Amino acid sequence: MSTRLLQRVSGFALLVCLALVLSACGKDETTATITAADLAGRIGNGTAPAIFDVRTPEEYEAGHIPGAINIPHDQLSDRIGEFSPYQDMEVVVYCRSGKRAGIAETALAAAGFRNVKDLEGHMQQWEADGYPTDQVSDSN
Repeated sequence: MSTRLLQRVSGFALLVCLALVLSACGKDETTATITAADLAGRIGNGTAPAIFDVRTPEEYEAGHIPGAINIPHDQLSDRIGEFSPYQDMEVVVYCRSGKRAGIAETALAAAGFRNVKDLEGHMQQWEADGYPTDQVSDSN
């Protein structure tokens, strides 16, 4: 094989490998999901998983899914140790529409969380379906 052809083949192989690695960095299209109806039912019957709201504290205070723990997606990697008690539990992650949840799900998976679910439709769907929300007030 000529040197030039070998360089082309090697360069192509490198590009393919890089593309595979980069595609693995995005949200996994096979991430398990849970519907708002299923989550609301489990909250209602006392079998709710851990629920992580990865929006800003201001969004969380304005209204969140009952029982949700607020951990902004951009703080999750730095604070992952605080959430180690949930590592072997089922965890549902949500944000307003899905982008931040995808980032958080990637961080959780990298930290060893193996049972992470994405809330279908996120907070927008939860509210559109009329499920209850809790708000943070001075008396909470």
